Amino acid sequence: MVLYKGIRYSAGIKDTLKIWKVQLILAMKRVKRRMLITIPGNISLYLLLTGCWLLFSIVVYKLGLLYYTAGNRHTFVDVIWELKSSYFTSVLLALFINFYNNISEYKKKIKKQHWIYIDTMESFEKIFLPYVEDELPRYMPFYTEKCLDDTLEYIKLQNCTIKPDRILQNAIEDIKGHIDNVLDEIREDALVGINKEMLLFALSDVKRKLRNLNDTEICFEDFRRVTRYMFGIIEEIRTPWRTDIKEDTEILKILERYPQNAIDSNFYFSMLLHGHQFERENI
Repeated sequence: MVLYKGIRYSAGIKDTLKIWKVQLILAMKRVKRRMLITIPGNISLYLLLTGCWLLFSIVVYKLGLLYYTAGNRHTFVDVIWELKSSYFTSVLLALFINFYNNISEYKKKIKKQHWIYIDTMESFEKIFLPYVEDELPRYMPFYTEKCLDDTLEYIKLQNCTIKPDRILQNAIEDIKGHIDNVLDEIREDALVGINKEMLLFALSDVKRKLRNLNDTEICFEDFRRVTRYMFGIIEEIRTPWRTDIKEDTEILKILERYPQNAIDSNFYFSMLLHGHQFERENI
């Protein structure tokens, strides 16, 4: 048995060891991420505290406070050594408080960003409404690259004409409105772990492409390119919690070897591994 995301799954000894190895890598990556969140700000704080402490040490040394007695004048090094406990206590306390505040702020932002990601994905999915309307409520075309490929392949096989009908026009207007909201959030630094300039450009670029899509009938390849750009935007927004996707997929592939784990019965696990297979629904 092996524990994964709070649930115990069956696995052989060899596979269990493989999963533990991957989980160790995941743990190390998460520690690294937390360090990257907190260390830059803590370095500045550390330097500030060190400067203040050295200034205090100089004052103590010059005035002979606490450490000066008649005929026995201490050196500056002696003063620093005597103050070491107060220094490290101050630094550790300040770093802990700063670490806690940084992590709390990060969690608050990441929670908001997750909802922005979900809303963006649901908004962008509307572009497929004219072509897979019956299927759309049961899956997410932008969940993985394979999901998107499956969707585009399905549309291609249906020989759908990509033209600005009423459904597509309404969908595009909704998407453009959502893009404006996301642009505002990015400008207000509400998103973390993203390439801000790249995402701002990509959103504006997709908005222009959607405007063209709304005006004229286009070929399927142009439609594919637009959806690819949209997928890239979603990938960037969800960067903070998709950095582990390679390791998660590796673990799921191992667990999938054991039928009793019923990995396919979990919607998200199944989508991550296999994407949405339209032919399943038509059997």
